[in-house]
Amino acid sequence: MRLRIANASKTCSYCLLLVLVAGCKPVGREDGNSPRNGRIAPSPTAVDENYLDRLVDQIDWDTGDEGDDWPGVADLRFRDLLLKEVPDGRALFPVLEDRLVSEDWGTANGAAVYFEFYPAQAIPVLVKMLDREERVKLQNTQDLIYPGAETYYGHGLVIDYDLEHLGIRAGWVLETITFQDFGFRHGAINEDLLFEATIAHGRRDMSMDEVTSIREKPADEIRAARANARAWWTANQDWTRLAGLMEALTSGNRTREHAGLSFIRFGRSSPCDGLTPDYYDRHIRAEVKRLADSNDPGVSAQAKLLLEDVDYWWWKERHVESLQVLGAEAVELSRQWYEEQRNKGKD
Repeated sequence: MRLRIANASKTCSYCLLLVLVAGCKPVGREDGNSPRNGRIAPSPTAVDENYLDRLVDQIDWDTGDEGDDWPGVADLRFRDLLLKEVPDGRALFPVLEDRLVSEDWGTANGAAVYFEFYPAQAIPVLVKMLDREERVKLQNTQDLIYPGAETYYGHGLVIDYDLEHLGIRAGWVLETITFQDFGFRHGAINEDLLFEATIAHGRRDMSMDEVTSIREKPADEIRAARANARAWWTANQDWTRLAGLMEALTSGNRTREHAGLSFIRFGRSSPCDGLTPDYYDRHIRAEVKRLADSNDPGVSAQAKLLLEDVDYWWWKERHVESLQVLGAEAVELSRQWYEEQRNKGKD
């Protein structure tokens, strides 16, 4: 597949002046019956394994220097197309389950992104998948840093979950969607040690064993995480993503706080009904100000950066139309900057 939507924490930088991150467009009800163009679109009752690939082929993934092709716009177009064609995600879930357990990292990660398109509907499916005990060695992980990675390349996306354990892989997606901390994280990836190794050795390939020691997550911890997730879902059948986000920001749990802040700043594809600038100003901004004084450096840094976003870029970047405008503005700023540098060189 050519889908370029990445994990929520990754950003897409394009020019020297600006970094743009495509986000999620607030959609309608999370029960899968969101109105589109004044009507509720019919949803297929089932799809075959090639359905998603056929939708992907309808999107022009080429990017250029115009707002029309700005990086991230195609991702948003695909998200909107899929939610229009399949507003009830349950038709997709059998295919997504098969893809999520794939040995190919791109296929599995793509399935995780698709599950996030249907947050409330996906939860019972993922809770059921927590019982999977098989281990599947991931292939084509490139510079992904996770328990099970054999090489550290001096850079890469960190996902601190044992993704080769299929139950934990489902737990990773579940915790990402819900902003919860059930206990599926591994706790083996020490980012400070990774940073120190990069400074000491540069961007050379190293065995992961040289950087950090990784043990297999004990079975009793996995069972406890499963029990926590099931108990939470039993008590929260009316869950919504917006309520989950607010709960994370006020939880006092640094992992959940960081997840919530990162979602607002970088939540590039996940629907979150009701997350608007008005709601942010009335309910979220005060919590972000409080978190800016957190004793946790990561939480504090994310909160401060979000407070600096006085123009609501985090929201504008969640829509095709506004991201196109931002892209065109960035191209023009870049052109002006290069023109100024060229003129300086002539003086």
